[in-house]
Amino acid sequence: MPIWLLWLGWASVVVLSAALRTRLYAAFSAVVLGLVTFSWSALGATWQSALPEVFFAGSICWPVVALQLVTWLHFLSLIRPRLRSWPFRLLVTWPGLWVVAASWLSAPWAVAALLGLPPWGWWLPFLAATYGLWESLVCRLESVGVRLDPQAIPGTEHGLPERAEVTRRAGLAVAGSSGDAFRIVHLTDPHLGALVSPARLRAACRDIVESRPDLVAITGDFLTMESQREPERLAWSLEPLKELDREGVPLVACNGNHDLEAPSTVQSACSAAGIQLLVDDGVLLSMGKEREGRIPRRIHVVGLDYRFSESPEELADRLSGERQRSSPESEAATVGADLVLALAHAPSSFRRLLPVLETLSPNPHAPTITLSGHLHGGQLGLLRFGIDWTILRLSRQPAFEHGLWRAGRHHLYSSRGFGHYGFPFRIGVPAELSVLELTFDGWQSRSSR
Repeated sequence: MPIWLLWLGWASVVVLSAALRTRLYAAFSAVVLGLVTFSWSALGATWQSALPEVFFAGSICWPVVALQLVTWLHFLSLIRPRLRSWPFRLLVTWPGLWVVAASWLSAPWAVAALLGLPPWGWWLPFLAATYGLWESLVCRLESVGVRLDPQAIPGTEHGLPERAEVTRRAGLAVAGSSGDAFRIVHLTDPHLGALVSPARLRAACRDIVESRPDLVAITGDFLTMESQREPERLAWSLEPLKELDREGVPLVACNGNHDLEAPSTVQSACSAAGIQLLVDDGVLLSMGKEREGRIPRRIHVVGLDYRFSESPEELADRLSGERQRSSPESEAATVGADLVLALAHAPSSFRRLLPVLETLSPNPHAPTITLSGHLHGGQLGLLRFGIDWTILRLSRQPAFEHGLWRAGRHHLYSSRGFGHYGFPFRIGVPAELSVLELTFDGWQSRSSR
């Protein structure tokens, strides 16, 4: 495809996006497709000399033309975003996202080509994008053993969380298989849309029901731009969880950043499924289902609304309303809570939460655990290959992108997430739906109380 035609297609998509949707979406399209067009323009000559003749019709490389057309069509389809059928996703959305991922990853090779350097290994980013597409369409089901400990560990005296160990097993362990553990299913970042269809999310909810957990916690980002205006699709996806609600299993959730774009959609779907959406609010749960094992009888659950930036003092002010709404009776029960569970979509909230958790859990012998997602485990890394590294490790401060962290009796579990948004694919960081099997020596057997 001639270079001028590539840039003409880019300009057409940007102009139509501005005219038919918004300038903000046009700017988004301009940046993302601009990088795509730059990479493909710079590497065009390299492909032309490397690909066999079967890929050419005269001077036209037909796979390049087809892939560019579906990429433009994908971005044009988002002018009127909605959940698409599986044939559209198979033939348009996924190939278009593959082009975007491969183009972003191949940017260094494109720069090398422009500088006249031989772009050796130009095919590597395209291979990585192909792998990333597969990684984005599957999810690892895990049982994660978390031992809660109220004792401080070295390095946390000044509120600096440290990494803590967990044990992982494949599959969502069913009730009774984990002995005396208290079992929380943690679902985060479903991102209903291009890569997570309603059917896929509904199947995950069925897996949750079959695992027979003690509690289900969902830490936000139910939506993408494709699913914001279709509340009935999200409600249908979450519908299997109603069975747990009827059985008295608590279902709690908080908002993620993308949920703030359509809060009524999330609220209505959660209500239909029996999920209690906590927006800077809390609830005291009295676990009434009798079974053997050392598990908490009283759990204070707090759900944070998402904020892009705030100080610890601002966070404390937000949650002060939750404490003020508590009656003297519930305050007394909170002091005696066996566990404080905080739902905070972004793990970066954990450090700001630490002083607040001290007031939410005045009992110094009770552990707390905060559940988060948001960062999709880093999304680019080597976790799939057994190496604990993601691209977010390049930052100076810990990103808490995945796994268990501790600061004294306060714990954070950051999930890699069920879906993702933003960069088109996961590469080396598998998606996660997990049962957290919490154990703590301070919990007494319910049968002995």
